Amino acid sequence: MRRSWARVAIIAAAAVSSCSSPTEALGSRVDFERALWLGRHPRAYSFEVAVTAFLNRPGFVRVQVSDGRVVDARDASGQSIADYPLTIDAIWDTILLARDRHELNSATFGAWGVPADVDVGELANDSGARYSVRNFVVIK
Repeated sequence: MRRSWARVAIIAAAAVSSCSSPTEALGSRVDFERALWLGRHPRAYSFEVAVTAFLNRPGFVRVQVSDGRVVDARDASGQSIADYPLTIDAIWDTILLARDRHELNSATFGAWGVPADVDVGELANDSGARYSVRNFVVIK
């Protein structure tokens, strides 16, 4: 298993280094980080996320995910949020869709291919969003 990760990392690093424009480099970086996320995808994890968009909840939301579903979400005051939709996979779906539409402005990633800071669309005309993720923890 470790050998295949080494191959993925080498191929992705070569792709990133061979890009000629910032947009191509971002696309290659997204591919590399996506491969990391899919390869190490934990069954259960928690994280905090803040979303800046036209209609959003202020502050960070603490989210717990198990088997791809949100099992608990709490706002900054600790109040439970019913039917909260954001998982790391949902953020990844947003990243990939934005990239396909040429609306991915920027993206940085933490360990495991977890998006750390993502900017998509145009905030100025209410069609964009910024996702800030912190405190990602795998739950065993």
